[in-house]
Amino acid sequence: NIFFSRAVDAGVETFKIAKGDKAARKSASRDVHCLGVLHRMERVRLYTLATVLVDYLGTRYVCQSILPGILSGEKTHTLLYGAVEAGSPLIWDKDMHELLEDTLGKSLMIASRPL
Repeated sequence: NIFFSRAVDAGVETFKIAKGDKAARKSASRDVHCLGVLHRMERVRLYTLATVLVDYLGTRYVCQSILPGILSGEKTHTLLYGAVEAGSPLIWDKDMHELLEDTLGKSLMIASRPL
C-alpha cells in the first residue's frame, strides 16, 4: 500500500508566512533530502518509511509506505517520538530520545537542549 499526499498548504495555513504552497513544496523536498541523509548513514535500529517525491503535471506528491494499522486506529504500533501532524501534541519517549541522541545527534553534531 502507498499513501499519497500533495505537497500543498492544506488550508490550515501552516506555511502562510512563508508563501503557502511554494513553501510546502520546498518543505517536502527537504524532508526527502533529510531521509536520504539518514539512509546513507546506515544506522542500526532506526527505520524510516519508504518515501519518494513525484512531480506530476505541476503538482508535487509525497508517496510513502504505510505503517500497518496507523490509518485504521489499530494499537499494534505506537508512535514513540514526534507528532503525526502539525498541531498534534509532541510524543516523547526517553529511550527513543537517547537512541536518537546517541546515533544521529553525535553523527550530525546536534546537541540536546532543555525546553
